[in-house]
Amino acid sequence: MRGPNSSAAMRAVMMAVIVLMALSGCTSATEPLPAPESEEVEPVTSDYNQREHEELKVGGTLTTAINGIESQHNQWHVEAGASTRELWGWYNPVTHIQGPSGEPEPNPDYFTSVRAKTIDGSTQVTYTLNEAATFNDGTPIDWRALQSVWQVCGTVGRGCQADLGYQQIKSVERGEDAKQAVVTFHSVYPWWPGLFDRLLHPDAVDSFGTAYVGQAHPEWGAGPYKVQYIDGTADKASFVPNEKWWGDEGVLEERKFIPLGRGEEVTAFLAGKIDVARVNDGEQLERVQAAKGVEVRRGTNTAPRVLTLNGTRKPFDDPAVREALWLGTDRESLAGIAFHGLDHTEALPGSFVLLPHTEGYRDNFGAAVQFDVRRARQMLDGAGWTPGSDGIRERNGERLEVDLLVPRDDEAIAAAMRAYTSMMKDIGVELRVHSRPRDEIDRAMGLRDFDMAFSFHPMRGTDAAANVCHMWCRDSAVNASGVADPDVVDQITRQMLVETSREGQARIANNAETKGFGQHGVMPLYLGPDIWATRSGLANMGATAHAQPRIEDIGWQK
Repeated sequence: MRGPNSSAAMRAVMMAVIVLMALSGCTSATEPLPAPESEEVEPVTSDYNQREHEELKVGGTLTTAINGIESQHNQWHVEAGASTRELWGWYNPVTHIQGPSGEPEPNPDYFTSVRAKTIDGSTQVTYTLNEAATFNDGTPIDWRALQSVWQVCGTVGRGCQADLGYQQIKSVERGEDAKQAVVTFHSVYPWWPGLFDRLLHPDAVDSFGTAYVGQAHPEWGAGPYKVQYIDGTADKASFVPNEKWWGDEGVLEERKFIPLGRGEEVTAFLAGKIDVARVNDGEQLERVQAAKGVEVRRGTNTAPRVLTLNGTRKPFDDPAVREALWLGTDRESLAGIAFHGLDHTEALPGSFVLLPHTEGYRDNFGAAVQFDVRRARQMLDGAGWTPGSDGIRERNGERLEVDLLVPRDDEAIAAAMRAYTSMMKDIGVELRVHSRPRDEIDRAMGLRDFDMAFSFHPMRGTDAAANVCHMWCRDSAVNASGVADPDVVDQITRQMLVETSREGQARIANNAETKGFGQHGVMPLYLGPDIWATRSGLANMGATAHAQPRIEDIGWQK
């Protein structure tokens, strides 16, 4: 079935509307902090065989890997991990479409009009929702679906995996009718286009933290596909076309996820078990390049690899110990090992606010931390840690030992972390590496039951306000170091929220982050390339950078 508002032409019109809605006539209410100039922007690259809906054939199955299915099926919740977020988008409303650069545009199957204006010094955005938009249980997708998001994400303490923007909303009210939502902010908020990219069924609000535990609630979903099954025991899922969908039909007969570790994907792909595989190391790249009927797609990675120290656990509660470990970490060497055979070089990422290809990016980590073995040793000496007979430092009979959790089934990471053990030994630290499933690492970090952990941090497009709070605000769900600097939080919340320009907010976020990195709790290690092997003819999937294609446009080319 063809939807009245879902054509390529309508999407182009909607993008034009958003571009023309600049917030004008606003001035900053605070002087920006002094800041170095932004870095030169690197180009963003992508390769995912972009095709329009009309170029796709109807039918076929798409099968990919999933590394376990978590019990928390609510993508808004702080306990939700990567697998929950990936599955959520296949059976729940996705109201934004993004290109590789990360700038969002509204999906007209949900928002037929989005208009912003400034009233009495505050941003007000009016969303008009598609008359046909309906949750699977028959509940209209109306202004309450936006209000539900604000109710759980606009208040600290509800357990929402959200950003600063929702907390700056003053009200979400019914407009001219139920199919119009009027969102009013406390002040000017230039990053509003990034909000409400997902919606939430009103019935999920009261039981937000528990409703989705162990159950996916497909009746609260909507979209081109519906749940056939999500099996958390067998770690597999399947989605089929949704007869209640009002837009362009999903072209796939079935969308399947099967359980595979990251290191198993290429072997399964070459054996014909899956249609797409992530390529992690040089050996895997050689294998897929030699195969027939395979396309290798490369692009900009948007998920920095991260090292996190648990600053709530001894001896890492000592700032001198944390700083010494970071000073003794040669990121360039570790990245070189991880990139071996991948034909890739990069300027290492220095921010969780913006990535190197984004306007306003600054190397905030480099401003706070520089590799310096001599100084690392001096700091440990000064903290009372002296070398023992085997070179490992001791204090009061305790050895300076660090247990590092790293993802299983990724040889590039494993090789880099083997080198890291020698690097740490050079400053007198015994680093013990433990390979674990990613969901196990996520749980350990959530409970702060770890010394050091290797993880991934997917960035939220080009929205500095969203990204800065995602990592640096006091209630951050992803910064498990436990050493948040109150001054950083204060700088973000006091100054950013009265700054009226995107450029000004980015400057404030960069300055706050530089202070945050000075706590030596988290380190952006490297990005690396984003490399995928796909079957020939697969459309709108692969190295997408920040792109977020419509799921009904993912399928096989005619």
